[in-house]
Amino acid sequence: MRPRYPRLVRRLFRRRAPAGPTAEIYIPIKYDLGGRITDVAAAERAVRALCGEVHPSGSLTRSWNLSFFGRYKPSFSAPLGSGKVTLGGSAWQYERTLVVHPALGVASVNYLLTTHDAGVRLRGFYDDFITWKNGDYAPYVRQTGNESAALREQFQRHPVQEQNLHGDEIVRLRRSLVDDRAIDPRPTTYVFQDFRICFLDRHGTMSRSMINSLLQHRRETPAQHPLGGVLPVDGGRIESTGWSTVLVGGPGFTSRTVDDVFLLMSVVHAHWFVCKLWVNIFDDHIVQSQFRSQRSIQKLRAAQLALATDMTIVGDLEQMLKDPGMLRIAQYFAESFRLPAQAQAAEQRRRVLEEHSRELVEFRSSNLLPMLFAISAAMGLGSIVPALEDVGWPPWITFWTFVAPAVLMSVFALNRASLSERMQLTRSVAKERRARIVARRPRIRLRR
Repeated sequence: MRPRYPRLVRRLFRRRAPAGPTAEIYIPIKYDLGGRITDVAAAERAVRALCGEVHPSGSLTRSWNLSFFGRYKPSFSAPLGSGKVTLGGSAWQYERTLVVHPALGVASVNYLLTTHDAGVRLRGFYDDFITWKNGDYAPYVRQTGNESAALREQFQRHPVQEQNLHGDEIVRLRRSLVDDRAIDPRPTTYVFQDFRICFLDRHGTMSRSMINSLLQHRRETPAQHPLGGVLPVDGGRIESTGWSTVLVGGPGFTSRTVDDVFLLMSVVHAHWFVCKLWVNIFDDHIVQSQFRSQRSIQKLRAAQLALATDMTIVGDLEQMLKDPGMLRIAQYFAESFRLPAQAQAAEQRRRVLEEHSRELVEFRSSNLLPMLFAISAAMGLGSIVPALEDVGWPPWITFWTFVAPAVLMSVFALNRASLSERMQLTRSVAKERRARIVARRPRIRLRR
């Protein structure tokens, strides 16, 4: 007969399922690839050479409008490996994924960090993560040749242990895309990064004080009410201040909800990042560089077209998504990230480019007319030279009759061209100053 063990003994020897992580954090980091990807096959080959494999986007037919991907290529991803790090006094494991958005010309390095530490201190995570991330960011900025004196001073004031997390892969991917002519290049590449952070509370056990601390990146937050907009989702809710997000679970909370929230947060962040890079390209490159002269009309028109093309995609969420639940989440993140304000700032700069290029064309036309007038007048004078010789005028009178008016007309044309150029540059400087004032971002209030 089979012996009966006491209940306590059976519990001791019962095989238990492994416990899940005590904390999970999702962090997408965006980079500019230098322009929209026009040869997706070449881009996939470049990513495969870096990462070893490429995965197409899944579940597109259910939630995404196929007409959108009839015009724009869907994103694809590749694993970048995993590792371990100690942050906030706890041991974390992380998985890295590289996601490429061809239509936007943006790459996203997505980190998913998990820990099984029962005493994890999330309030100390953010500061340690910044220090750890900057260990890769500092050599990356130096490698791209964009380490200014101010940045160098900041890195010296807050020294970090330099390492390679993903910066080298981004630089190599950019070079491969340029070498393969796989992109439609922008006027310049915005080399700096931007990241957002999302804390996942699967079981809804975080206190209000903890959630508010994570939303503000503060160790102590006395407020006991939600600090950001709150959006209910299946089995839980999202709270976000734009820079920080907390996804709180509850009964009926599933991994599918987590995947949808992470995906849409990264997509909207990519749209926001495109606006940011164009604002910086305009302010730091177009205004300060060679786009003032009449010889730069073609470059100016190319920059204007690239900006207008990118802005047709930014914020076009209803054309992208057909799932009402996912569309609601995407619109929530668009408001939380202040995407309309960022898009408005980029659109204002596009209008300045358009007006400036139109004035350059008018400037070139206005300079051409006096020159044509001088040439036609000189030809008219030249036509009467034979008649002057027939009436017996001395050669020296004939010569000065032709040369003197031609010289005067040429001087008139050159003086008018110089005056027009000075007036054009004066108007351009004034408009640039007005554009900087107008481009101040308006405040966008979240609908609750």
